[in-house]
Amino acid sequence: SKDALFCEVVCLMYDEETAAFRQVLEPLHSLDQALDRLFALVPQIYRSDGVLQLLSLTAQLEAVRNPQLFAGIIEAGQRRDQVAIDLMQRAQRSGELPAEVDASELGSLLISLFVGALGYRSLHAPSQAEFGHSVLTLRNFLNSLQLPAVEPTGVEPACEERKE
Repeated sequence: SKDALFCEVVCLMYDEETAAFRQVLEPLHSLDQALDRLFALVPQIYRSDGVLQLLSLTAQLEAVRNPQLFAGIIEAGQRRDQVAIDLMQRAQRSGELPAEVDASELGSLLISLFVGALGYRSLHAPSQAEFGHSVLTLRNFLNSLQLPAVEPTGVEPACEERKE
């Protein structure tokens, strides 16, 4: 059927995205490094013809419309999210991300940011160069956020005196 073929194409596309995200994120433990690598990757994976972005946005709508029929798309999206969820869990174990942060939700949100917001923006940017500027603008904004420092777990602060 037409729906089954659509689902198969989207799942293959998601698996390709997952492989690209995994290649970039799996060796990393630093969120800052991961964001830099993801921001560098996005303009490469979003082709100027918009096919990937349009399929992805359409697939999300179809999966919400009929979750049973498009269960494969939902599962493929969860595999893609898992790559970022694993990164967030590594960042928590290293102390870079506070323990109270929901690593699963944050990982899914991170992928949603890249796939949704940047995918959408890539469709509306007048040129590939303008889309690159959009990606850089978002990265610079995130860099400007001042987040409270969190001491890594299992590491004693260097300035604190020990009482004996």
